[in-house]
Amino acid sequence: MTAEFAVVLPAVVLIAAALLGGLTAAGRQISVIDAAATAARSLARGDGRAVAERLTVQSGGRLAAVSDTDGLLCATVQTDARVFGSTVLPISARSCALAAALP
Repeated sequence: MTAEFAVVLPAVVLIAAALLGGLTAAGRQISVIDAAATAARSLARGDGRAVAERLTVQSGGRLAAVSDTDGLLCATVQTDARVFGSTVLPISARSCALAAALP
């Protein structure tokens, strides 16, 4: 093993770990966006907060906030992504859906 290889190898491993952590966080972001959209649609249908919370928990997130503004029901979902084992990145997404008109 050469000295150059011994110096470069830890850097390559560190970069690979950073890329893997970034991909993991991006995957969690996509699932949180989907969970927020699903929760917002559920709330807009009138299913109730308990149903929306159950849907977000199934996707690995938690329903952090619900708001109703001008007929738009919005859901904010939060979760955490672990990068490098001990580093935690908070991830959140907000999605809104038009409230269904009652007959």
